[in-house]
Amino acid sequence: MLTETISELRTLKTLICQATGEISDKRFNLIEPLLFKIKEELQKFDGEGIIKLSSLKIKHVNCIGDMIDRIPKKHDYIDEAVDALERSKTTLLL
Repeated sequence: MLTETISELRTLKTLICQATGEISDKRFNLIEPLLFKIKEELQKFDGEGIIKLSSLKIKHVNCIGDMIDRIPKKHDYIDEAVDALERSKTTLLL
């Protein structure tokens, strides 16, 4: 179970790093599919999984989830997305 969680976290970290890069390079057309992939990964951590994420010091999961819901609709939230992704990237130490 823990091995599976670590694997999922690594996938999440990779996606977050990739999305952060696309945002900083202003490749907005590539961001939306990445954000949906991140959201899919985050949905694996419902219920008990959120507790595991908290114990692994990943503090911004809800922030990313909320941000992802809004990003595809408007690019006004790009700065917020960058901030959330950067904070998350620094808390994912795997």
